[in-house]
Parts: sequence; C-alpha cells; structure tokens
Amino acid sequence: TKVATRPDKGRPAHGASLKSQLESVRQENIAKRATSAISVTGQPTGFLLRVESRPDIGLALDSLDSKVKDGIELRSVTVHLRTVADGSPQTIQTAVVFVPDGQLAVIGKKLSAYCNAAPKAPGDIRNEPLFDPIASLGAATLREMWTDDPAEFPTSPSDVVWWEMWLRRQPTGGEVDRVRLLASTINSIVSDRVLIIDDRSIVLVRASPSQLSSSLHLLDEIAELRRPRQTATFFEDLSPADEKEWVLELASRVIGPSDDAPAVCILDTGVTRAHPLLERALRP
Repeated sequence: TKVATRPDKGRPAHGASLKSQLESVRQENIAKRATSAISVTGQPTGFLLRVESRPDIGLALDSLDSKVKDGIELRSVTVHLRTVADGSPQTIQTAVVFVPDGQLAVIGKKLSAYCNAAPKAPGDIRNEPLFDPIASLGAATLREMWTDDPAEFPTSPSDVVWWEMWLRRQPTGGEVDRVRLLASTINSIVSDRVLIIDDRSIVLVRASPSQLSSSLHLLDEIAELRRPRQTATFFEDLSPADEKEWVLELASRVIGPSDDAPAVCILDTGVTRAHPLLERALRP
C-alpha cells in the first residue's frame, strides 16, 4: 500500500464530507431502532461503522481502535480487489468499527480538528494519518462482516445457510444467550455448542442473509462472519462401510502418475499398497 497523501479536494472539504456521512449513519441507526419490533435485553447499544480506504492505501487500523479509552472497537478488516475503467486493479481495505452510543462525539471532535483550515501551530493534532486514508464512511452491512472468501458469501438473500458467527466476549458474559434470544424471534437456529477463542465466542447460526440483515443493528456483538468448516470428526465417526464409499468416490477422481514420473524409495513396513488411494502410486 502507498502512504496516504492529502486528499485531492483538500482536508477541510474531505473532513466535512466524512462528517456528513457519519451523521447519515447515525440517523440511519436511529431510524432502524425506532421501527424495530425486536429488542434484546443487555445488548450493547451503538452501531457498526464501515470505514473504506482510498485505493491502494492502508487504513490507520491502530487509530481506529480505542476500546480501552472510548469503547470504540475495531471488529474486523477485509481487503478486496476491484478493477477500474482502464482495467488496472485497485486494493481496497474495509474495516468495521463498533461505536457505542454517546461516543460519536469522539470521532466528531477528531474530524473537527482535521477540518481546521488555519495554519497548523506547533503541537496541533489534526489527525491526518487517521482521516487521510479514508475514502468513505457508512453503516456496515452483512457483507462487510464477512471475512471469509467473498465468493463463498450466500448468493441469494433468501438462501438459508449455516454461518460461523464470531461474537465479542463481554466482561459480563451473556453474548451467546442474547444471540439465541434474537434467533428465536427471527425463526433461525443457533447451535448448542460454543467455541471460546481468546476474546471471541463462536457459534453456528442457521439463517438467511435477509434474516440476519434485518436484525444486524441488534447484533452489535458480532465481530465477524465466516463459512463453517467441516472437521475430520465426520470421517472419524464413519462406519467401515461408509468409509469405503468415500474412499472409492475420491479414488475415482484421483489421477495417477505417468509411467515416466519421478520415483522415490520409501522404507516402510506398514504401507498397505492395495489401498485404493495408494495402489496407483506404489509399485509392487
């Protein structure tokens, strides 16, 4: 990525534009809450902010996270490529930041300093490294919460699929219970098992993109979404007969080595040469 330079339209104008976008996100969040018939007791209140970088310029991620001081927390970061009119690729970085209620003023104050067009006095902090790389601000959508392969995101809003939901663990706990409560109101399913990794609680949720999007403003504990992965447990628990079916199916798709392929000698008394997945590669 390149080092961020002064935006083409100048910092005061750029800052004013970001301020306007931030206010639009706030108003959108207020409107969603006012029209929502669903509430979840104990849910952290705030909104998820999408921060998109200028092309080929990295965001100041450390500056976007001030959860200890202000409660503003960087939840996830994704990078994607887009092709412009001349066919050249551009790298865009997108961050999702949780802004608690009442803390919007913290960002607004930093933006006001950034917009200052007066000559910079010694010691002035104008926050240029934070705001120069930002192209736009907006409300985070379900797609921005997706940190897996973009091609694996559900293609239809009505497709009911399993999601791997990474939740921010709260000091008081209860984040999984709140997701279960919300799931019961939107007719979705939450797995019984919960995986804990550092400061994240991970559960599987079965729902459509439309169901989750309609309640995204109530799921402020989401850190990211991924596609569930199949573990080896499935194969370890198969019966011998079922194992054979899987082995033969895979063997039918394996392309064996050619007669003049390089060879190595393995000294091993435990190889079952007749195994369908090995016999094409091991000479008698």
